[in-house]
Amino acid sequence: MIESQYLKDNVQNIQKLMTIPPLRKFETKNLRQLLSLSKIKEYEHEELIIREGNNS
Repeated sequence: MIESQYLKDNVQNIQKLMTIPPLRKFETKNLRQLLSLSKIKEYEHEELIIREGNNS
């Protein structure tokens, strides 16, 4: 797995979030807070992400 740094608070990222229907009603300040807590994780093909039935 490769994990990015926290996402940048910029117009492009806020606009991308606003394309997601449940996030359209959020105020810009809330979307900025969401970005400050968000990272992108990329997984290899067939890499285990979550084991089915795992409660932890």
